[in-house]
Amino acid sequence: MNSIIIGKLIRLAELDMKCSIALFVILNLFGYSGNCQTLDSQKSLYANGTQSNDRWINQLIQGRKLYIRDSSLYSPTFISDLRWICPKVDSLIIFDDTLYVFEKQSDGKSTIRSNKAFALPAELPLNEAVLFNAEKEGKKYDLKLKRVNYTEIDFELRIDDQVKRTGQAMLFGTYFFGSECGPDENGKEYCSNQYFSTGYFNHSDCYIRLTVEIRTGTRVSFSEYCKKGNTGIKNIPTLLREAKHPE
Repeated sequence: MNSIIIGKLIRLAELDMKCSIALFVILNLFGYSGNCQTLDSQKSLYANGTQSNDRWINQLIQGRKLYIRDSSLYSPTFISDLRWICPKVDSLIIFDDTLYVFEKQSDGKSTIRSNKAFALPAELPLNEAVLFNAEKEGKKYDLKLKRVNYTEIDFELRIDDQVKRTGQAMLFGTYFFGSECGPDENGKEYCSNQYFSTGYFNHSDCYIRLTVEIRTGTRVSFSEYCKKGNTGIKNIPTLLREAKHPE
């Protein structure tokens, strides 16, 4: 049974993972020893307990493995979400733009392992500003988004050419539970990933919620929520991605 599982994991790693380090980590998680030339042999990355440096994280959380090769590629709130999710599954591994979720179930006689790979949203290019616009009731809305790492977006909202809001919005670590689907103001259905500003995580009086349409990144919504009364920017229409004009 173990050899079958290992064989499947090897094929998954060969197909989906971009570096041989991924194969090494997966096999170690399931008790298979091997060598990987991309790793410094002086580093004991896979011993029990918690290990980390400025970037990589190798941690046991309630006996469940969390491995992040480069934590600088994700927002701190996203990593906190993964730490919360980790005890609920068998293992979590994140390499670059893909999260691998390993689970196992036992009926007392046998153990069934499963694994799934979830790509991080990539509708917006990395480190490149993308413009979205809309008009409503004589007002012009312009939103500039820039994905600065795999889970974090810088935003700037202008209304009638005046900057109204700037900040950063983060993806939830639970993004792989499913996207949000619903109609826009014209009744057209679409699904999107949600991003929340730092105000949400800091329990501030106001926070921003962004949604980006999955797959195409064509439509974006921008909403502000405030605890006190009717403050904040209201009724912002769905914004459409501006077509790129050849230079």
